[in-house]
Amino acid sequence: MSNTPSLLSLTLEQEQRVDQACRLLLPHLSRRSLKTWLQQHPPLLDGTPVKPGILASVGSLVEVLDPGDFSSVTTSASHESPPQEQPSILFLDQDIIALDKPQGWPSHPLHPWETQTASQWLLLRHPELAEAGGEARAPGLLHRLDNTTSGLLLFARHPQSYAFLLERRDQQDWKKFYLAWVVGRVEQPFEQSLAIYHASSKKMACAPSQPSPTTPTNTNRRSSRLEQDEPHTPQTKQQAQRACSRIWPLFYDETSHASLVCVQIETGVRHQIRVHLSFSGFPIIGDVLYGGPKAERVSLHSWATFLPKREDLLDHYALFSPWESFIFSQLSSSSTKQSIFSFFQKMTQQKHFDMFLALLRAWDSVSL
Repeated sequence: MSNTPSLLSLTLEQEQRVDQACRLLLPHLSRRSLKTWLQQHPPLLDGTPVKPGILASVGSLVEVLDPGDFSSVTTSASHESPPQEQPSILFLDQDIIALDKPQGWPSHPLHPWETQTASQWLLLRHPELAEAGGEARAPGLLHRLDNTTSGLLLFARHPQSYAFLLERRDQQDWKKFYLAWVVGRVEQPFEQSLAIYHASSKKMACAPSQPSPTTPTNTNRRSSRLEQDEPHTPQTKQQAQRACSRIWPLFYDETSHASLVCVQIETGVRHQIRVHLSFSGFPIIGDVLYGGPKAERVSLHSWATFLPKREDLLDHYALFSPWESFIFSQLSSSSTKQSIFSFFQKMTQQKHFDMFLALLRAWDSVSL
């Protein structure tokens, strides 16, 4: 079957802007998607490409390419050249699929014509996900990861599993852990619980508040961009979302002056870990948006998730993503690598959250 977009047309019965006519032809697109599509594929007015904002007279013919909708993208996803690194399935049973998402892959498409995303990669291989529930652009997807974040991404395989796991997530029965390489030496565990709000369309910030009593004082801390650039007003505080991150230091590499930390999040606010670490004076390596130094990638990885099983509420999934390449990319000491390898091997063998957390707490008390 051809994947060439078809041409939609409308003869104007009244004077009208071309982009407004295109909205009538493509009502399923958001304003953002329509604007992007018309920039990439200029509409035709009486057969001639024109700017979307011009005024067209009565009787004019407006034509625009049809990008399709989110239900049609799977037929074309395999025809584009994929990024070098592909996702992989880490675990599946009758209820869920755990995917290892590479850095650089979006979790789902923002526009119907985007095809190289983790959701579509999995949907091509497991078409039953189309009926699992959730948004049409990401059926079965239980949470999201930033494009720049690698690691564990979870999907439900059917509506019952989808509804159950979202309910338990909202009840904070999920336990999610991330790994991050940050600038500076994190010497003790701490908690950051400042609420987060949208500072702009691309950037989040911590809402105005007194410093958290559990946040460590970093004497080498520079005033972050979040404090310098973002205006704090009563409105932003009212609109801010509750967010809580717990940070454990695991290792410090003197050569790169970088710390490997483990972060547990109770909430799932956009950019939460990146904002909280930056505000605390420990920006993530590669996260230029939030004050980190330039690097090949943003050094944030979704590592482990514990969540309840639908068929047995006393049992839990213990899911882990590969960690070796992410961790060893920043280390210079071979002796330290052996210590890290032993630690992570032991951690990933844990099937119960309480034991996992006990080992994590015990480790940070002797490692630095």
